[in-house]
Amino acid sequence: MGGAVVALFLDIDNRSKDAAFTSRLRAVIASGERWASREPARAEAWLYLGAAYGVRVQYHAQRFEFLAAARDGKRIKNALERALSLDPASTTPTPDWGCISTTRTSRRRSSRSSRGSSASRR
Repeated sequence: MGGAVVALFLDIDNRSKDAAFTSRLRAVIASGERWASREPARAEAWLYLGAAYGVRVQYHAQRFEFLAAARDGKRIKNALERALSLDPASTTPTPDWGCISTTRTSRRRSSRSSRGSSASRR
């Protein structure tokens, strides 16, 4: 699906690939929803479901479909809250691009930011 995302972002005015992209995206979201319903106590299932909705939010925002993006944003919030309630020690939502990272990655990122930027060291 990565190539389809890139094609959409490279030509924002070309909607010729929208139907194929949204069809594949619906399939990915449906797969995530099945996984989360099959294993509701597994935090990873909820994280991936939230990530799939995140791709659709970006698509909706790019197409100026802000209400649809907001609805999916609520779905992301619910999925991430569920994941964190199931396993708060191992997952941390990060503010960068709505990505989810492991706690180890977040610690590495926060230790870098506490040292200051390279511009401040010059």
